[in-house]
Amino acid sequence: MLRQKFLKSLSNLGLFFRKNIVFLILFGTFIFKVLFSNNSFFTEQVYSQTIYPAFAIIISTVSNVFPFSLNDIFYTLLIILFITHIVLLFYK
Repeated sequence: MLRQKFLKSLSNLGLFFRKNIVFLILFGTFIFKVLFSNNSFFTEQVYSQTIYPAFAIIISTVSNVFPFSLNDIFYTLLIILFITHIVLLFYK
């Protein structure tokens, strides 16, 4: 009985995250911006010397595979997603 309640609560938590993933990402980004915009040590030492080089290597490795900009893919998918949401808004 207890295990079923636990599994159901985990399922509900997963549903919450799936429904609110965009909001959670935006909120997390906002919190990071507020916390680290006033902390120059973190930006200059930690981010620029450890985090950014790791991201740069991964992104450049992936983007070198394609003969076009990854931004083109991102903007195309964003436009398709926007149009899809507008259409679904009117048909639901």
